[in-house]
Amino acid sequence: MKRWNRWMAAGLALALFLSLSGGALAAKKSPTFRDVPASHWASSSVEALAEQGLIEGVGNNRFSPESTLTNASFVVMALRPFLPALNLDEESLTNSGSWYQGYLNSARSLGLLSGCTFTDAQANSPMSRYDMASFIAALGQKVGLTAPAGSSGAKLTDYTSIPASRRDAVNYTCGLDLLSGYGDGAFHGEDSVTRAQAASVVCRLLDAAPGQPGRVIVTANADNTSASVKCTPSTKLWTGQRGRVWAFQASSESEMANGIAQAMDSYPTTLIFFSSAPITYSPADLLAPYEITHGLHSRIKATCYDSYALKPQDTGRAYYEYRLELHYSAAGIVRMYREGVLDTLPDTMDSSWSTTQADYTLLLKAVEDVEDTYGVTAASSDYDKALAAYRYVTENYTYDYYMMSQTGNDLVHMFDSVLYPDEINYMLTYHKGVCFEYALTYQALCYVLGLDCYIVTGNAGGAHAWNIVRVDGQWYQADPTWDAGNSTYRYFLVSDQTMRSRTITPGYYDYPACPSNYAG
Repeated sequence: MKRWNRWMAAGLALALFLSLSGGALAAKKSPTFRDVPASHWASSSVEALAEQGLIEGVGNNRFSPESTLTNASFVVMALRPFLPALNLDEESLTNSGSWYQGYLNSARSLGLLSGCTFTDAQANSPMSRYDMASFIAALGQKVGLTAPAGSSGAKLTDYTSIPASRRDAVNYTCGLDLLSGYGDGAFHGEDSVTRAQAASVVCRLLDAAPGQPGRVIVTANADNTSASVKCTPSTKLWTGQRGRVWAFQASSESEMANGIAQAMDSYPTTLIFFSSAPITYSPADLLAPYEITHGLHSRIKATCYDSYALKPQDTGRAYYEYRLELHYSAAGIVRMYREGVLDTLPDTMDSSWSTTQADYTLLLKAVEDVEDTYGVTAASSDYDKALAAYRYVTENYTYDYYMMSQTGNDLVHMFDSVLYPDEINYMLTYHKGVCFEYALTYQALCYVLGLDCYIVTGNAGGAHAWNIVRVDGQWYQADPTWDAGNSTYRYFLVSDQTMRSRTITPGYYDYPACPSNYAG
């Protein structure tokens, strides 16, 4: 460690708890392929894999999403993201004759083809959905992804006609939401896999696999015929070393209040921050927020809303889903994503918003980089510190369109999944993120450098997050996402009025006024 320790602000432990809202998104880029517009159901998956160099088009800026995919092509597409986890070397795989033979040989030696019916002679034949399910199930288990017990595929309308030899794979992939039925509710396992379907399932597996930045699958139940809420935190699943995640469903507000209190009993945490500002929500289906008083917790804010997607088998039932706004600190830290998932970080927390000491070191390394690159010292002015942190974030990180597409409210219901629960470490590790990660990282750097900085959220043609930072006693707006990659900074230390001129409008929070642009 160099000079960071003599700069460490007393409030560093609070730095990342002072964000006034949950994650947010920023603007989208133009589609990579002209035949996969943003409105296409598989657009986010195709864009994500293309950005990472895992798939290519068919020429003329086209992806041909509805064309069938061969057995060999699917095996290559599915294996490539997991080569490090499987201890495979891409160069050796591509030096085995044909472009795909090395992949097929490795897949077979790993047992990934044991449930598939195609032979090497059929490598260039279209892959069936049954074989896709078998391969993905084997690959998922190989990389350590555990599916819920039971017959998750039983909800498929053609489940009874699925061959017994295929049911385990179908149950596994449906149980993890890697595959699902068509619009008619049937699996149609004999159908050929399209390029769009393949991209989607590979993205979902990459998203869900342990050790990958990814999605957390939540299981929590409440039946309105029961006298009490049945919250089942013991059955939840999570990604890698991430924390526990809960979602709750209940048939009434009173059941929900009791369920939250019961579930929280085992977490003796202490409330350290709670927004005193009125909390309102924009979705039309949200009802009024209310507070729950509980002995272990000063205040628990819960929001009830009725947005349960009724399925045919649910006719006559009614559920309420609830989300919480929590900021806690103690042996375990509890926080809440506005999109609807309660995230409890494990007891191995360091004093920062990090799950391990190694992750915490990433933040300290970033501060050292700021020092060394921009010549900032403890004696530097507030302005120089704020600018150095801003330059570091805007010059060293890129926008993560994959995360943006996967966390979009129209693409992923956050009661089913949550991406990258430890966002700052994702940003510091992979050098990319969306607007919330930009804002979070800038805030953390500012706190270590001794500056007050908040995260604020609102709209910029879509949900957006940015910062306010205090320089020489005056608050200013700063938007590192909008200035990323630019040599001049249009949104650094500017006024409320300047930000609003960019069609950025604040959300529900209260934050200090920023009356003027920085004048030097």
